[in-house]
Amino acid sequence: MTKEAVLKEFEALKGVGKVKAKLLYDNGFDSMEKLKKAKIKDLTKLKGITEKNANEILDQIKEKKEKPAKKTPEKKDQ
Repeated sequence: MTKEAVLKEFEALKGVGKVKAKLLYDNGFDSMEKLKKAKIKDLTKLKGITEKNANEILDQIKEKKEKPAKKTPEKKDQ
């Protein structure tokens, strides 16, 4: 994937514009796969990314990842 394609993917996330997308890319998150593996503290180390931003970014990625899997919590009816 080209740098431009990765940046566009990142920019599609709520709370990530051109500046944050470039910041992520330039700090080793050069694919959505690497960003998925990031921890909140990895992201908050980057200047300009708050804990709220980090949570928002990771939550969106997890939602995208979980959508194809149709797992529903078990509910026991009485």
